Amino acid sequence: MNIEYFISKRLIFSKGKNDLFSKPITRITVSAVALSIAVMLISFSVLFGFKNEITNKIIAFNSHIQIKFNKSVTDNNSRIDLSKSLSDKIVAIPEVKNIYGVINDFGLIKTSNDFLGVNIKALDFSDESYSVHFNEYIIEGEISSNDKGILLSQATLNRLNLKVGDKINMYFPSMYNNQRSIPADNFYISGVYKTAMSDFDDKVVFVNAQQIRNFYNRRNKTIEGDSLFWNKNDFGLIEVSLHKFSEIEFVENVFNKSNEPFN
Repeated sequence: MNIEYFISKRLIFSKGKNDLFSKPITRITVSAVALSIAVMLISFSVLFGFKNEITNKIIAFNSHIQIKFNKSVTDNNSRIDLSKSLSDKIVAIPEVKNIYGVINDFGLIKTSNDFLGVNIKALDFSDESYSVHFNEYIIEGEISSNDKGILLSQATLNRLNLKVGDKINMYFPSMYNNQRSIPADNFYISGVYKTAMSDFDDKVVFVNAQQIRNFYNRRNKTIEGDSLFWNKNDFGLIEVSLHKFSEIEFVENVFNKSNEPFN
């Protein structure tokens, strides 16, 4: 016999002389416990919902795993040749969903009366697998896939008093090599995004990877000659998106054991 059920039944359905006092108290207690459990379930549902939404946003703007050429190299001339053979090897891992080449750099946006330091994230936006899940965060304009458009957050536009279509100057302190001035390139604002996550909205801008390569090549040719030429498959790192968050450790071990020239 279920002891808990037996005691509960006796308390609720007993017909003693004290029922007039005990039954209402018992029923109120049961109702209060039931209501508390319901509130807890709703709270956990909302919590896990927010957790999943935040996780999806982070993965959409970053990835589960990042592959870099060498952990000790930080200059913007280190790169990975994301050739078709390398891409096929990574995608062949069953747990891998998609991969994206990325070039990261730091920039200074300069307007007529203000400036702002930002993290530049350059991607190949002609890759539809990336654009599809990124598009839902664009609130105005569009991603530029083949020109010098730049995607800024709504927070950045408000701070710098800019709008879609405006031209901006982007300075690249990382490319400064004891020259007379910090190298700069110009872009136009092709779109606006919003994630409601300050780590992205306050810091990150997105541009087409080929435009960054073109800028690096123009600058490197002036300083070093053609020895540091960036090809169309060159990226600073590779972002790897997985089917499940729980598979990160396993896939990392696969990469660590790989004979490819990166770690």
